[in-house]
Amino acid sequence: MKIIFLAWSIGVLLLLPAGAQPHPEKGERLVSEIMFNGNKVTRKETLLREMVLRPGDVYSDSLRRICEQRIYNLQLFNHVEIIPIPDHNRVALWVNVTERLYFYPIPVVRLEDRDWSKISYGLGLVHTNFRGLNEYVVTELVFGNRPGYAFQYYNPWIGDRQRYTFGMQVRSYSLKSYYSILNPISDFNEQRFRAQLSLGRYWGLYFSLSGSVGYEKISADKQARYLLNNSSGDDVWGVGMTAQYDSRDLKQYPSSGLYLNATLFRLGLFNNANDVNSYQLDMRYYRPLGRFTLAGRLYHSASLGDVPFYQLSYLGFAERIRGHFNDVYEGTRVALAAFEFRFPIVPLFRMSLPPTFMGASATQNMRFGMNGALFLDSGQVWDADRPFDGRAMQTGFGLGLHIRVPYVEVVRMELAFDTQLNSEFIIETKTAF
Repeated sequence: MKIIFLAWSIGVLLLLPAGAQPHPEKGERLVSEIMFNGNKVTRKETLLREMVLRPGDVYSDSLRRICEQRIYNLQLFNHVEIIPIPDHNRVALWVNVTERLYFYPIPVVRLEDRDWSKISYGLGLVHTNFRGLNEYVVTELVFGNRPGYAFQYYNPWIGDRQRYTFGMQVRSYSLKSYYSILNPISDFNEQRFRAQLSLGRYWGLYFSLSGSVGYEKISADKQARYLLNNSSGDDVWGVGMTAQYDSRDLKQYPSSGLYLNATLFRLGLFNNANDVNSYQLDMRYYRPLGRFTLAGRLYHSASLGDVPFYQLSYLGFAERIRGHFNDVYEGTRVALAAFEFRFPIVPLFRMSLPPTFMGASATQNMRFGMNGALFLDSGQVWDADRPFDGRAMQTGFGLGLHIRVPYVEVVRMELAFDTQLNSEFIIETKTAF
């Protein structure tokens, strides 16, 4: 009965009508038309649906910049520029884009758990702009640290004014169990198979709500099967709901905006032995201070109930504390706070390289730059038998260089210290948050 009620609740929320959009403020010039250039693969409607300016709307430079940022956030283009062209007492918008490479076979080289000693490798096929509609399709065959296969599909925009999303994922892989690192048991492998479907809905530009249903099969090597509820493997069904607000200007390297994510999961729907409720809360805020950016993150997750070993929470894998980067902490609840002060060293500039097998536009108008950053991280893991203790927070701090490059977006080189001034050097791609 509870499953039927939950499914009905998600359906009602997804089908609620969107709120009325505010009327544009009065102004002197209206948008007469919108023209596009450079989108050889990307459909015009993919670009148009990201525009907050439409024909008949009051034009402003601030809204034009928002349009540029939203199109660039699709991660389909090296460069986006919208040029306003006077049209009598109106203004026409000329949208120029430089497309990236979308469909390609890729050699899979992946650092698992942000650890250079855990490298998975293999082959995959990726299409980041399937049908020219920003749909994401990837299939992989992977060896190395985490061997297995995966297929993923995500459609970020179904509909027109009423925006829905849909995603599906199937993945099978094997990994060395985290549990054996901190507990008195010899190393063993977990084998996992996961399948998940999700359906979401946007209200306005920034707020979305999505529901998901998933299945996971977990088995283990012989010496660890006594940890499972069923020696042949645990079957875990779950449903979840995520509410998200995201007003970041550039998702790859934000300098302003707010990101809020709240996720609830109910696991063990058909097996009381796996009855676990979990939640995650993630808040990120970016405040521009002239040419500088102050960024902060607060993160908390918890699993409630009789939590099996494969659903425990950790710091030291996907989530880490710089200054304690290689230290591992285990429990059922996690709290993490992080702060960064970012400043430009080399302002963003564009560079074009000679055409290659990737195609002419894929190497044109690429963004480069460099930022510096000062950071502070602090976190703790605890459980019901080991309560939260503010004095036990693990804290680190340091400084780093953030190299802005195309496709990867950011390469970070950081020097971190713990409170005893022990140092460590960190190299990673993408922002810390």
